[in-house]
Amino acid sequence: SDSETLGFVVLESMASGVPVVGCKAGGIPAIIDDGKTSFLVEPGDTDGYVKRLTQLQDKDFRTEMGKAAREESERWGWEAATSVLRNVQYEKALINFHSRAFGGFGRPGTRNVWKLLAQRIRKIFSRLPGLRRREEDKVAASSKG
Repeated sequence: SDSETLGFVVLESMASGVPVVGCKAGGIPAIIDDGKTSFLVEPGDTDGYVKRLTQLQDKDFRTEMGKAAREESERWGWEAATSVLRNVQYEKALINFHSRAFGGFGRPGTRNVWKLLAQRIRKIFSRLPGLRRREEDKVAASSKG
């Protein structure tokens, strides 16, 4: 999932000594050391998933990676996992939500879009009678008189 906040399923698999082929999105990259404890694949990269699963068919390789995955999972107690969830992944999930719900607004780098939108709204309101700024009214009055 590209919006998985932490990935308890990944941790459960790794704790069982089973390497994971996970999506390089959401909170999954925070858990997996790519190529050492499990694998990360870009979202939508079917060939990448196939390549990694093919590598895991080698029993010795799979066993070694499984041991490393198990060791990594032992670092993630409930306290550590929920701390990452609360402090890091929740913020990423909010950004992801805003991106989907508002067509990208709220993502890093969209500040200029917000400024442009605010500018256009001010321009529209300045045209409405009774909603002009005081300075604009002064300029309008001085130009008439």
